[in-house]
Amino acid sequence: MPRTSYAGNHEDIVLTRAFVGITDGFFIDIGAAHPTDGSVTKLLYDAGWSGLNVEPLPAFVNLLLRDRPRDITVACAVSDRDGGQIELAYGASAYGASADIDAVRLRTSAERDLTHITTPLRSVDSLWRAEAEGRHVHLLKIDVEGMELPALQGTDLAAMNPEVVMVEATEPYSTTPSHAAWEPLVLSAGYQCALFDGVNRFYARPENAALFARLSVPANVLDDFIPAAYQRALEELAELRDLTAQGGQRAGHKESAVGTAAGPSKNSGRSRWLRRGARR
Repeated sequence: MPRTSYAGNHEDIVLTRAFVGITDGFFIDIGAAHPTDGSVTKLLYDAGWSGLNVEPLPAFVNLLLRDRPRDITVACAVSDRDGGQIELAYGASAYGASADIDAVRLRTSAERDLTHITTPLRSVDSLWRAEAEGRHVHLLKIDVEGMELPALQGTDLAAMNPEVVMVEATEPYSTTPSHAAWEPLVLSAGYQCALFDGVNRFYARPENAALFARLSVPANVLDDFIPAAYQRALEELAELRDLTAQGGQRAGHKESAVGTAAGPSKNSGRSRWLRRGARR
């Protein structure tokens, strides 16, 4: 049966292939957002994984706390050090919250109002040390709408030693590459880029040859998956067919009851007469 992909660019399919057979892995998801819609870690969580979610928006934080009881969820944004606060803005969808308020306003030009929040700043390193130090980190995922450089500046990759590092590598809502500014920090920790999927860059240590090879191929038809939106459409179609079938059965019962109450019709008598004539 095909797996369901929840991530927007099917990153979860690449990751579950890379980590095949691991049912108790641990992830650190910086910019976790919704626990299901567009989530890179939902498929891993369903396979038995747990993780540390870092997310600044209250609505997403509440959903993560509700739907991910095995996870640790921290409400903050990330920077190169602890301390201070940052103002973020977002539109009606809440996705794409950013400190670049002019860019958010440009993307959401049809909306009259933006929502503004102020949230604490933490470094990835301090979050890891406070919440998950000692855990083997299989995946570090960073998607912070243009703040990848300070996020990685505040990450001790050598100490954390994640098996895979996945970082959004284009400017928000753009195909313009952004990795030149921060990639040297990842490469200097001994990682190499295994895959660019058009949005994200996936890194692993080349000495882990099997993992590197599994990570280096984009999601494709051989992975046997369907997008979550398509899965929902199939479920809605099945429900609609059930309702249609139930409606047809009720209509048939009503017609049968009406026919029985009214007795034989003229047409039914004519049909019997025709059948008798045919037998002669």
